[in-house]
Amino acid sequence: MKQIVNGNVDILIEFKNDTILINKYGIKHCISLNYTFSEIYPIIFSVIYDYFFDIGSIGVHSVLVSNDNNTYLIVGDFGQGKTTLALELEKIGFKILSCDQTEVKYQNGKILAQSGSRLNKISEKFSIIDEFIDAPRTINGIYKVRGLSYQGYPSFNEITDPTRKTFNIWPTLTWPWQNPLISGTTSNLGWDLIKAKCFAACKILSNLPQVELRGDAKILASMISDAYFKKNQGE
Repeated sequence: MKQIVNGNVDILIEFKNDTILINKYGIKHCISLNYTFSEIYPIIFSVIYDYFFDIGSIGVHSVLVSNDNNTYLIVGDFGQGKTTLALELEKIGFKILSCDQTEVKYQNGKILAQSGSRLNKISEKFSIIDEFIDAPRTINGIYKVRGLSYQGYPSFNEITDPTRKTFNIWPTLTWPWQNPLISGTTSNLGWDLIKAKCFAACKILSNLPQVELRGDAKILASMISDAYFKKNQGE
């Protein structure tokens, strides 16, 4: 994620031996570690999410799915089942447009999906999804995954309490800065300044309808499809 203006790179991340160098608008950070993928991932996205804020967007740890004109964010902690649910939705007609990270923007009273990651990871296997966000899409709601298991009792609960909504969204925006490697280095990569931006982003995303999900992924996918059908039939 780098922007080049007149041949100059605004944001640059370099990996040299056991050091990560981050140069953002001329301000340099140096992080020394024997890095692994799990350590690199939040560091990279702390820079990308900060860049999104700079251009008026919001980075969300999420999967994006779409059915006809309805588009939904699926959020949840790592390993809770976002991709599993998305794959079940894909079987019944939804398209996966973003696998793990989604850029959204609040514009003209709408929350729009702008871009997303296409690298999909299932059981340590990687693939590139065929679909992508070819134009901004209005997001119609958020599904919060709290743990999926096949043959588990399905729970489908609409959340209306603003505090609960914020509680569910907050980790999806702030996870890169909560990594211990980041929290202990370079003043948390600007966390004190970014925190206020995350609060503002939470307030925006909390305006979307939100549903918490648990249980069997296949049944929950059917419930999401049924809820979509009933809404559009006016039932």
